[in-house]
Amino acid sequence: MARRNRNARTNPIALFVIAAVLFVMAAEMVVVGYFTDKKTEALKARCTADTIAVVTNVTVETRTRTRRRNKHTVRETYYVYISDMVYEVKGEQFGLTDERTSKDFNKDDQVSIKYDPDSPDVYYLARGGDGKKFKTALIPGGVLTVMAVLLFIAGINAKKKKKINNGMSFEQWQEQQLQKEAELKNSRMEDVDTTFASASENMPNYMSSLNSTGDYMESIGGTDETQE
Repeated sequence: MARRNRNARTNPIALFVIAAVLFVMAAEMVVVGYFTDKKTEALKARCTADTIAVVTNVTVETRTRTRRRNKHTVRETYYVYISDMVYEVKGEQFGLTDERTSKDFNKDDQVSIKYDPDSPDVYYLARGGDGKKFKTALIPGGVLTVMAVLLFIAGINAKKKKKINNGMSFEQWQEQQLQKEAELKNSRMEDVDTTFASASENMPNYMSSLNSTGDYMESIGGTDETQE
């Protein structure tokens, strides 16, 4: 199992996919932050008239969201403060609803807002961080981009290791090398056996030599026994 997981981590396709996902996430964060700031700037430029809105009611809702923390999915609970407000322009009342994760308003509070003189129902209510979402997104977006580049490079290196010797995989190449080593060892053992057998055939037969000496002595009328 550990070997299979290790191979999965070094799979170039998986690394490329993860790198692409991280890059898309980084691009989305930066792009969304940029256009959100542009939208806020356009709304501020459009809303030039000032007025006062009165908070008529404040309610609290409990919501949940899912986040990834330490490789685990965690459900978090947070509170949203919903403020209902009313403002008046030329005797006509308009309502608005503001949602925040912090309790910035209480009932009967008076809040300064801006509205569009040509369309009084279009308003702008300042929030903390307005116009800064693009800059805020640059840091996590940059981190994700660096991670994506590193994973892409790791994927290229893994792909190079997977394809060597005309497309042969690393596992195939390693198996081939082991087979060659085994064949070389067997060849050396066969050479040793052949050399030993050849040497044995060339060794003089001592008993045959003794028999030949006896035959020779008999042929000349002598004996091979020692005369006293």
